[in-house]
Amino acid sequence: MGEAATALVDDAGAIYWNPAALTRTEKRAATFMHAGGTGDSTFDFGAYSQNLGKAGSFGIAVHYQSAGRIIGTDESGSEVRGPQPNDLAIGAAYARELKSIVPGLSLGVGAKFVRSTLVDSAQTFAFDAGILSPAMFRGKLRVGASMANFGGSLKYSEQREEIRRILRLGAALHPTADWALAADVAWPAGESVT
Repeated sequence: MGEAATALVDDAGAIYWNPAALTRTEKRAATFMHAGGTGDSTFDFGAYSQNLGKAGSFGIAVHYQSAGRIIGTDESGSEVRGPQPNDLAIGAAYARELKSIVPGLSLGVGAKFVRSTLVDSAQTFAFDAGILSPAMFRGKLRVGASMANFGGSLKYSEQREEIRRILRLGAALHPTADWALAADVAWPAGESVT
């Protein structure tokens, strides 16, 4: 499904795509991913979610991305092991269905601690929020929206870097019980939308 998950996700991955969709976790769910990149760079993600019934749903997640070890040279031209740039985010989210307002409408919020290490380290907190519509048109269509990484910025020794904020709008259509069509539009802050 690529990155079209804002209105479709129904498991622990909702903490990443749309925290409001945590309410779609039936009981409890866990997801884990490890991906290798170029060189020895890696991306790891793990999440757990649980539906608490009338009390709502919650989730926790850990993201870790490593650029791999940087190899440099000293004055004599010999290889030396340099730093290993990496990013870590640890977060939690809570979602609840607003049955008294619109049955099936869900809202979710999340908070995360973010640490980024280049040569120096910087850390901050960021916040996420989302909304997910009830199933419409005989349960075949849902729409959702989320915003991620709002709040803090990372301050290294001499420079401050904003965390990339993302706004998403998505729809998921189930024409039959076995098929799903989904589409998302995302707006990364600081970039033009095309």
